[in-house]
Amino acid sequence: MAVLPVGNDTVYELERVRFGGLLQRLTLGPQTYDVPALLRDSFLEALQHRGYDATIYLPPEASPDATSDGQDFTKPLPEGSPELPFDAALVSTIDSWYSAGSGQWKTAMAFEVKLYHVPTAELLYSYKCNCARTADSRGTDSGNLGRRFIISCARKSLGSLPVASE
Repeated sequence: MAVLPVGNDTVYELERVRFGGLLQRLTLGPQTYDVPALLRDSFLEALQHRGYDATIYLPPEASPDATSDGQDFTKPLPEGSPELPFDAALVSTIDSWYSAGSGQWKTAMAFEVKLYHVPTAELLYSYKCNCARTADSRGTDSGNLGRRFIISCARKSLGSLPVASE
């Protein structure tokens, strides 16, 4: 199974998101997270935990005259396409994002996860996930609030995916 990069359909740049309270950011420095990459890595870990042979798939770099940066696994692959080392592709997109905090850290994220059979593009699994969390951002471990939130969202979204059979 291939885990593709997570799309971002929000108006926010989610590659450098800060979590944690003001005091923690002042003492430890501004810890930032690449939310789409962290979510993708969390999907990978959740799939492997459920027994799937999963790997990160990074589309090949596009040539200057190319119109696409890789395969579109949401559509059947063209006849004669090279054989790929996986038979399913996990495609996900963040649809909305909200994060705010001072004493109370609040964040919410909505995203969709779809698993497609490769090369036929048959939809094997789909889940629309809405996650939200409020927590005290004044604690010493408040910088990990965002990381734990994203990991739990990924696990929630793949929780109803059947465990891989032997």
